[in-house]
Amino acid sequence: FSYLEGVIDPGGSMLVHMCAAYFGLGVAIAIREKRAFHEPMYTTTHSVTFVWLASMLLWILCPSFVTALLPADQVTWGMITCYMAGLGSIITTYLVCQIVQKKVNPLIYTYAMLAGPVAIGSPLLSVNQWGALVVGLIAGTVSALSFIYLQPWLCKRIGALDVMGVHNLHGMGGWVGALSVVVITGTITNAVAAVSTVVITLIGGLIAGVIIRATRGKM
Repeated sequence: FSYLEGVIDPGGSMLVHMCAAYFGLGVAIAIREKRAFHEPMYTTTHSVTFVWLASMLLWILCPSFVTALLPADQVTWGMITCYMAGLGSIITTYLVCQIVQKKVNPLIYTYAMLAGPVAIGSPLLSVNQWGALVVGLIAGTVSALSFIYLQPWLCKRIGALDVMGVHNLHGMGGWVGALSVVVITGTITNAVAAVSTVVITLIGGLIAGVIIRATRGKM
């Protein structure tokens, strides 16, 4: 983002999460293995338990990720806002699942509960603890609704299956983080940076996917 003056992304909502999500999506589009749609996605109590464990560990460790590049005197505040955003996404993910699906779907909840720590990466130092909570509440809502409604539509449109819902967590959480800075600062720099991230990483992913498809051999 060195070509864009004023980009705010100290915790990597765009440079980590959006980059990963849209690069991966680009690879998936290029590979486009239709048979993936017809493979049953089995889960067991054992496998879901490990997902819960992984999500809880990620939730606990997220502040160490988002504050990794901060000066020492800003780390504590970054950890506070990250945890507050995480609390927000835990709350709204639960509520959305209960309201829309009348149950807590563990394969949505264990992912979307991390949307707050993903989204807070951009406004990490631009909000107080209550602002961070609001960012998390919004991120959890957006991510959970994306898992429920956007996932089937997106998979059908791009002809590729986002098996783990990476876009719904990291992609959408990244958008919430980037656009929250636009609201907070009243400037569009972060919106431009977010669009640039999507374009660059999608193209990069498509190129990588084409290379993988050409060299992977017979499936």
